[in-house]
Amino acid sequence: MRTEPKVRMVDNKPRREDEIFMITAEQLQFWMDQDVSPQEAMEALGIRPNKFTGAGWKKADWMDVGVSLVKIWADH
Repeated sequence: MRTEPKVRMVDNKPRREDEIFMITAEQLQFWMDQDVSPQEAMEALGIRPNKFTGAGWKKADWMDVGVSLVKIWADH
């Protein structure tokens, strides 16, 4: 049994969860193509270092950046 994806309001526009996933994937791919490091991406997102991302984002990888992007979308 497949259910329809949930709809969230982002920038006053309805967005389905699968759309949010695709937007996140495209953003990550763009940063990778531009040779941006995960640490630079975390800084660009304005995410402060914490236990999850490591002090100064030294331990951050692209998975951490992706999870952070999804959390940002979820908070909207």
